[in-house]
Amino acid sequence: MGYAVWLVPSSTESAALSELMYFRPKSYTQDSRSRSYPSFYPHITLVTFDDPPSSFNLDSISLDNLTPPVAHFDSVKRGNSYLGALSIMISPVNNLIPLRDAVTAHLDMLNIRWKSRSFPHMSLFYVDEPDERDRLYAELISSRRIHGDGRLTLTANPLIEAVARDSEEIFGLPRSPATTEGDSPSEADRQKHSHKAPQKISP
Repeated sequence: MGYAVWLVPSSTESAALSELMYFRPKSYTQDSRSRSYPSFYPHITLVTFDDPPSSFNLDSISLDNLTPPVAHFDSVKRGNSYLGALSIMISPVNNLIPLRDAVTAHLDMLNIRWKSRSFPHMSLFYVDEPDERDRLYAELISSRRIHGDGRLTLTANPLIEAVARDSEEIFGLPRSPATTEGDSPSEADRQKHSHKAPQKISP
């Protein structure tokens, strides 16, 4: 069994991101044999590792001297794999590295082997089928949620209407017109694809 340490946004910011992550192409029909479009909490993976020893305690990682992390949007990346179907790439100019290093230093001290691939990024969709990845990207473009130059627009969310945000901050991106009927799966569909979240570190 594998584990991951996530950096997660606040509930308000997560709600705004989830509006985009619940989007489905109009032609999409759920197939029980497919693992595409699982529901997951918005996050930046700091590190992944295998089963830790019983002595491992996430709360024992010292974060006292670290600046609270702020992630800045760089671009949207379209990939050709299940986990990399569509991701937000984070600007390399950020203070996430010291946070990641604090976690990995603790893992090294416990002789826990870890990985930190494609850091830092935020996955938006996990999609298995190449054709479905193409349809998803095309409809995100046509609905103006994603732009050809790599910019991203979030759907309207009343939770953030009164909050002024820097348009470059990953958890405060510009808003677009409201989601049209049929774009989002039902709550039952969200619950069906939900899974237990790994251990997390919140900013």
